[in-house]
Amino acid sequence: MAKLSTLNIEEIFRQDAQKLIDARERSKLIHSTSDIKSAGNEVEEEVRKFLRSRMPSNYYVGHGHVMDCEQKTSPQFDIIISDNTSIPIILRTNDSTEYFPIESVYVIGEVKSSYNKSDKPIEKFCESMKLVKEGMKREIVSNTAYRGELNGETLLRDIILGKSNAILNAIFSFMFFVNSDDFNIDDFKECQEKYGNMYLPNEIIFLDKGVIFFGKVVNNKLIFNRYPDYNNDKENIWIFSPFLENSGNGGNHLGFLYYNILDHLTNSYLEPINLMPYFKRLFIGRKSQMIELKNKA
Repeated sequence: MAKLSTLNIEEIFRQDAQKLIDARERSKLIHSTSDIKSAGNEVEEEVRKFLRSRMPSNYYVGHGHVMDCEQKTSPQFDIIISDNTSIPIILRTNDSTEYFPIESVYVIGEVKSSYNKSDKPIEKFCESMKLVKEGMKREIVSNTAYRGELNGETLLRDIILGKSNAILNAIFSFMFFVNSDDFNIDDFKECQEKYGNMYLPNEIIFLDKGVIFFGKVVNNKLIFNRYPDYNNDKENIWIFSPFLENSGNGGNHLGFLYYNILDHLTNSYLEPINLMPYFKRLFIGRKSQMIELKNKA
């Protein structure tokens, strides 16, 4: 008699996590040859490969810079997930660096083989996100039917969409470290005190140690809040915790990142991008230089 089989999802993520650990070991070997750029690319590309293999086709996974319609350009990011149904990128250079219109961006991430305290990686990421959120032009799109509450400002679009995010086009940001090395929770606390919640990554993953996330504990259960930058609930706090600490190589921590990215994408909405503001400078002419031709048709 036929029986239903079982797919062990935990084992799948453990295998994926092992690929990242193996990539880190390769990067250490490459780094020893003084090819620092290639060493860093090993882990970054493996994370991008993992995300590409798990993303629906309407999302694009790449890396490079975010730019706005005023041609302001961000520092480079290791992971950028954008809308593949509209305009995912504006330009790809010969070295595969990509430029993403900010209106098409869902997710920004930074990937490191190891945490190096002296490099101040969290602080640097906060500074980069501050440039994106403060210095670049991107209108916030609120969910006017948030939690099913309807009023005179509610749009039919939001009722039909039925999304659970309060901000429909929020950018989800994260940092990912394969090895925690000399990380100390005080490093994060210092950044939280300096930057508040607005510019911190929405979550930080240490594959070998645990995750830092925003949320609260209710009746001995963890409740996650993906958007500390838009949350005013005083009961939510930052929490650093391993998941099933003795379960192996961190596949559960990788699964946590994937779940939150997927949930963010599912409950987000981006309007189709209007490229005219990006190219309007190309179409500026002077009256004195124009030659008018009569229409004889």
